Amino acid sequence: MSDALNTGCFLKQLWNEPVLGVRPLHPGYEDHASEVWQVTTSSGAFVLRRSLVAGIPEVDFWQGAHHLCGVDASTLQDLRQVLTLLSGIQGVQVPRVRGEVEVEGQVYLVLEKLDGNTICSFEDQPETVMEQLGEMMARIHAQTFTWCGHPTGRVQKPLEDFHAALLDTMQMLVDRFYPAAEFRAALEHARAQLEDVPVTEASLVMLDQDPSQYLHHEGELSGLVDVEAYVIAPAALDLIGLEYVLDRKAARAVKQGYCRIRPFPDLSRVRSPYRLFCRLLSIQGKVPLEDWMNHPAFLDGLD
Repeated sequence: MSDALNTGCFLKQLWNEPVLGVRPLHPGYEDHASEVWQVTTSSGAFVLRRSLVAGIPEVDFWQGAHHLCGVDASTLQDLRQVLTLLSGIQGVQVPRVRGEVEVEGQVYLVLEKLDGNTICSFEDQPETVMEQLGEMMARIHAQTFTWCGHPTGRVQKPLEDFHAALLDTMQMLVDRFYPAAEFRAALEHARAQLEDVPVTEASLVMLDQDPSQYLHHEGELSGLVDVEAYVIAPAALDLIGLEYVLDRKAARAVKQGYCRIRPFPDLSRVRSPYRLFCRLLSIQGKVPLEDWMNHPAFLDGLD
């Protein structure tokens, strides 16, 4: 726990009321870029967050996200802007920012604590929760952009340049982290597959789709809480990353919910190259490449 957080003086800079307890919240995976606590006061519970990194961490995920779209987990201002964007979309529940303070050069963000518990697995969730997830993703994807890059607008690339930028990022990741022949061969295959595939629109997309990013409460999807890896990219990238944490039943419910809001994107032409990108980011760890690429296409054939 941060030394500053152990001092009553620090907590008094954030709350003018008694602090009853402080509990660290761990995301459940390694290489996370933020330290997060639940702080309980006499008026309720809040979430306190600070960045753990300075600059771009030397790991595949953060290097790839930065190279492609300018993601920088060291600044909480980006997180604040992404939360503001998402909170403006009807039907999307994200924490509201309640305050910010700088102590000894470190910025801390105070966030609303949403009701609910972290989802550990989508496979044991009720169909209603998964349909609500599909609806939420569709509402987010319905907000379209004429460029790709970072939600703050700090990085903007023409839509027609996205696949070239994606291939350049994958080349960097292969050269730096995955020099084995199987990854180089997969990259060349992806290059050929994307040669004539246009990108016609982009949306807010979460690069690290995982159940742990969401909350559930009393049989309902109650919130989206981890948004620091959102970018502006084709919606198909979001859904292809999600496919790895679904089973067939959950996938059917997600697709049903999504299609209530907007047409479901065609994933078939980009599934293989986008899957390779997700693997190079290690969004679900160091899965053997052949197993990763041959994962069932759960979101196909469910109409």
